[in-house]
Amino acid sequence: MRKIVRWALRFSLVLLVFVALYVVMLMFPTPLFAHARTFNGYRVYSNEPIPDDFESVIEELDRRLQAMEHDPPEASQRIYLCGAKTYAFFMFLLRKNPEALAAGLTVANESFVSVDRVRLFAEQNRGLLRHTRFEGNLAEVVAHEIAHFNSVHALGYRPHLRQPLWKSEGWAEYQANLAAIRADPGYDLRGRIDVLQDGSYWGRRHGAARYLWESQLLVEFLGEVEGYRLADLVREDVTEESTRKRMMEWYREEVSGYSRKSLPGLSTPRGSSAALISRITVTASPCSLYRNSRLPMPTPCSPVEVPPQASDRSTSRRWNAPTDSRSVSSFTSVSTRQWKFPSPT
Repeated sequence: MRKIVRWALRFSLVLLVFVALYVVMLMFPTPLFAHARTFNGYRVYSNEPIPDDFESVIEELDRRLQAMEHDPPEASQRIYLCGAKTYAFFMFLLRKNPEALAAGLTVANESFVSVDRVRLFAEQNRGLLRHTRFEGNLAEVVAHEIAHFNSVHALGYRPHLRQPLWKSEGWAEYQANLAAIRADPGYDLRGRIDVLQDGSYWGRRHGAARYLWESQLLVEFLGEVEGYRLADLVREDVTEESTRKRMMEWYREEVSGYSRKSLPGLSTPRGSSAALISRITVTASPCSLYRNSRLPMPTPCSPVEVPPQASDRSTSRRWNAPTDSRSVSSFTSVSTRQWKFPSPT
């Protein structure tokens, strides 16, 4: 009997040590990062040298946070810019998809970002979609995670977890891009729905990417057209089906009105491909003229089922080339290489 008690005590002690190490590793991961800098209320850690002009990313992040319905937590935000191996390690600890764009830890106000994935998104999107996670914008990715923090603080942890995926992810994306949407004179929700309707744009199989784009548009519709706030969105009578129905009714009325305004005798380009070029890319870069692309495939909380790990490692090797100094553009730079977009699953 005494042996059983001793073994039980030893097992409990070992388990306690492992739990303590787990908590410490998540709450104080800074020893795993070689570089650290402070920008106002943000503490940034990185496996790569942090460029001097990284402050521009923080300024954009601040603009995005200021436009949100709820203020972020008062405690300082910690942002970890992870290389491939470091990021995979933390996703294992957090039990999250290792192919995510980012993951947040609400308790500690920590955002873990896959720098390689953000770069891949920037290279593959090439300006085709704007005001969304598909852009591969580092400030947007971090703002998305902080939007989840805000939701937890506003609703409470359990009510936040009870929200369906389209509300949780759609709200985070809407809030993360609200400042950019309001500042964009070319913003056109009708044109964004055109893209949603274009089956060829998303590849042969509609999957997580299209669903998350639709989730964002559903919440955009509720916020921009019907004036919903978070308290309205979380009501049980606000369902995905009813919201989609109202959005599409509004869309058809908008399209009908647009057609009636066309000049007599002129053929107005129809179809979402034409709308994509004429509306979404009004202020986009010339790269947005690539027409035969396919989107990467994020899944909940920005997990990405896009290029295989071999492609990820190839990108990492290119960006880990020796250099004395880096520019902020290195975190989200778009190369001149033509990437082939995988089809969503």
